[in-house]
Amino acid sequence: MSLGPTYFDPAGRPITMEQWASAFERMERHVGETVVRIRGQWYRVSTVWLGLNHNWRGYPPLIYETMIFEEPHMGSLDWQWRYSTGEQAIRGHMRAVRFLKRNVRTRRYPQLIHKGRKPTAVGRPTTRK
Repeated sequence: MSLGPTYFDPAGRPITMEQWASAFERMERHVGETVVRIRGQWYRVSTVWLGLNHNWRGYPPLIYETMIFEEPHMGSLDWQWRYSTGEQAIRGHMRAVRFLKRNVRTRRYPQLIHKGRKPTAVGRPTTRK
């Protein structure tokens, strides 16, 4: 059972594995790279074109990814977002930088967005009406 094409160029058009490998090797894949210092700790927000569809259900293809790393040991903070287009990736990169500054500075570590809900701080009491 095929779920459609696996490899995509930066514009989201299906390509062959050979075309993807060539593009992945020769082109600059970074859409955004931001280094932020908060409370003496360095963080790196990195957004890249992957070209490989990470939407295991098929469409829309998720071919861009943003991750936040803690420097200098480059450990991922397990914050990751994926996008279908370069425009979404650029906007997502800027949102990730704001997310990092807001949540690390206040020591709130929200959960990732799930099923369209906004993140909420872990351990933060919720009020129900």
